[in-house]
Amino acid sequence: MRTHGMHPVGGRRSRAAAPTRGPARVVAGAAVLGLALALVPAADVLPAGAADEPLVGSTTGAPVYATGAPHPSAKAPEIAWISWAQAGRRIADGTTVTNWHAMGDDTWLEVTCTLSDLSGDGPVAAYTPSGNTWQNGDGTTGRSTDGLGQLYPGMPPAGIRQVTDFGLTRFTVSCEAEVVRYDQGGRAGGRRLGSDPVELGGLVLAEAESLSQGENPASEWVVEHVRATAQSSTGSPWRVVDRYQGRCANRTHTATVDVTQSGRDWSARLSNEAEQCADGSATAVLLAQDVEQLEVELLGEGYSAAAVGYVLGVDHGDAPQSYGVAGALVRPTWSGGELWWGTTRLAGTVCGSGCGQVTTPVATRGGPPTGLGVDTRANTTVPFSADASADVPDEDVFGAGGTPATVEVEPVVQASYALTTARCRGGDAHVAAWLDWDGDGRFDDDERSDVVPCPGASPDGGTVTLTWSSVPADAVGGASFLRLRTSTAAAELGSGTGPVLAGETEDWPVQLLVTRLALTKSADVPYVTAETGTVRYTVTVTNTGNVGFPAERPAHVVDDLGAALPYGTVGAVTASSGTVVVQGDRITWSGPLAAGATVTLTYELTITSIPHAPDTAVRNVALATTVPPGDDDPVTCEDGSVTQLAGRCAAVDLPGVGLSVEKTAAVDGVPLPSGATLAPGTTVTWSYVVRNTGSLPVRQVSVADLVTETRDGDPLVTDEPLHLDCGAHGSGTDVTVAELAAGAHVTCTAGRQVVPRP
Repeated sequence: MRTHGMHPVGGRRSRAAAPTRGPARVVAGAAVLGLALALVPAADVLPAGAADEPLVGSTTGAPVYATGAPHPSAKAPEIAWISWAQAGRRIADGTTVTNWHAMGDDTWLEVTCTLSDLSGDGPVAAYTPSGNTWQNGDGTTGRSTDGLGQLYPGMPPAGIRQVTDFGLTRFTVSCEAEVVRYDQGGRAGGRRLGSDPVELGGLVLAEAESLSQGENPASEWVVEHVRATAQSSTGSPWRVVDRYQGRCANRTHTATVDVTQSGRDWSARLSNEAEQCADGSATAVLLAQDVEQLEVELLGEGYSAAAVGYVLGVDHGDAPQSYGVAGALVRPTWSGGELWWGTTRLAGTVCGSGCGQVTTPVATRGGPPTGLGVDTRANTTVPFSADASADVPDEDVFGAGGTPATVEVEPVVQASYALTTARCRGGDAHVAAWLDWDGDGRFDDDERSDVVPCPGASPDGGTVTLTWSSVPADAVGGASFLRLRTSTAAAELGSGTGPVLAGETEDWPVQLLVTRLALTKSADVPYVTAETGTVRYTVTVTNTGNVGFPAERPAHVVDDLGAALPYGTVGAVTASSGTVVVQGDRITWSGPLAAGATVTLTYELTITSIPHAPDTAVRNVALATTVPPGDDDPVTCEDGSVTQLAGRCAAVDLPGVGLSVEKTAAVDGVPLPSGATLAPGTTVTWSYVVRNTGSLPVRQVSVADLVTETRDGDPLVTDEPLHLDCGAHGSGTDVTVAELAAGAHVTCTAGRQVVPRP
């Protein structure tokens, strides 16, 4: 009788997660971030329809900001200017211009301004503040250098200049701002989905040419001026926010303002006490705070020109452009520099017994009430950069000279991570941060910290704790980026990109130092049988992070054999490096492990018995740890457990596989002993009990028996198959039992007559 075709159900059960990464440190690189307004095209960030639209621009095609390095004395270089036409082109009454500033992939700040009510002597034209030359009546050449172009080099053609000499010209400039949302086509060709009106921080006024004084053709003395009238019910809205002292240090030459009031109307009249300075006229920039309309008057002895701009900026992050556009509106605050009723010298030189520069105080710019750290500045570009270092002046969320704190995390194993050194300000503000854990060049929504309120409205804010509820299993070691955003509306902090109507964005480079141990374990057989002899186990531990374990802080492995030793004995254990010890029912290893390095442990288990009870196995569990394991610490690797998800453990289960057959023979119900002699013609009945003696079900068990009969030493029958009856499992000369559970048995019978004598 024989059994064959036995197939265990299940076999070796080895559970080990694919390697994920373990303990991690995040170390900040040194970086800072500033605030300006215009943006650089980001073709791989913006939708296809929006990629053709400059991220900052104007319907006239002119720049929105001065493009050169500002004069060293400049205080407010990020003023956005309104250019009504290309330089030299006439500006028609009713002209409307829109400046735009990207705030997100499909969201834009749009400031629309209109020049209306044009009246007086002749038309006006667009003018670039720079300088002029002309022929005097005596044949000499006159020249002037415009102070505004010296203060802000690279000014756009924002000047509104008279075309007629000795003219008096009046017009009105009014502006309104809104944040506009478009569909995926963007501004260039998309559909407008909606908008939110926002307030400007005010309009700025500057004389764009070089104010002077002199005789007109009628021999009348003319003092050129630029006058603007704004309405305010709370006092004078005017401040001086910037100035250029000019280059005529040896004679009187000033930028002077006369402020008058009539009811709610406050007028500021700019003029020069003397003739213009050929090498660079003194000038000043005035702010009509919280004003959105100015009535302007120009009086020229030759030509006069005014430039009008606005105060409303967008702050951006400076991470690489793959991280997207994250714009926050910025309205600065101001202190000092107020201009009340009367005459005030603003800039230039005054000579008497000696000469000296004008010392009238200029307003001090301050950050808005909501922000990160002390200051918030608008950007004149979207400062995408490879290392988040392009936005410098206001990068102070971690304090002056600070960077993100170094942190230790262990992905999956550590429940959360908290950043405790960031600062924000604003009594009604909230703050959140995004960390690119997986290094894919994006700030995903699930990479955001919690959103927490800012601690009050003190000038430099206060420290907050930003917590990530979990450290992702896929955290990748190496260079990455951190983005922090604050807003007066917590709902605006749902994404790491897009608009914030009042707040700030800062990006920082960080270095993720990930120490991650990945453990695998295997055996050279899938199950054990009574004939197995020895099982060879291999445990491999790899440091898949980018930070090594030094000798003073080694990695550790513990292999628990508690559930294996009832079935065998452990032989010698070897390790490719480090120190390995066998103590009781545990094997422990420790040693240095460089980033990317692997250590391999091998040992043999000599099998002395196999598991018989259902669902039992020769089981052992290995675990890699960053700290020495305690003698009583459990070593487990359950599916879905923290250590299993982190890839730090593996369990190998070797079930027992075995079959036994009990065979008996009888004649007329009387058992036959082994070796019995039977008379020819006797009918023999055989009984077979086939039992699963292992711990797993077995399938496709084949039951067959071959009979051989001899008489007087001569063979009569050799290996003749018996016809078996195995009940529900069928009958025949070779019966297959589909499945036999652990501990279960099947009984078969067969009968045959001894060959009679001839």
